[in-house]
Amino acid sequence: MSSYKKSIPANVIELREYLKQIHESRSHVKSVHVNTNNYHLEIQLDMGAHLTGHPDMYMPLKHGMVNQAVLLVENMLRHSASGFPPSELEAVHLFDMIDPVGQ
Repeated sequence: MSSYKKSIPANVIELREYLKQIHESRSHVKSVHVNTNNYHLEIQLDMGAHLTGHPDMYMPLKHGMVNQAVLLVENMLRHSASGFPPSELEAVHLFDMIDPVGQ
């Protein structure tokens, strides 16, 4: 089991850049999913990413936004698999779902 590092982007621009990096490096991404048990968006990376100093991470989500986050993340992953990076609007929506004081 992986040890996830908590990460809360400071603003939408930072989140958008991170999402773009995930899209561009998707060959090193093992999974991106919303854990509905602990209200986390979890990003698990492969060993190659770990060796270059990139840990698995999570972003806490607002409890009332988890179902919306599941749909948004699934949509972003489908678009990414088709070659399209997450949009600015998707980053804005996801940023609004992040709980800045969550565990």
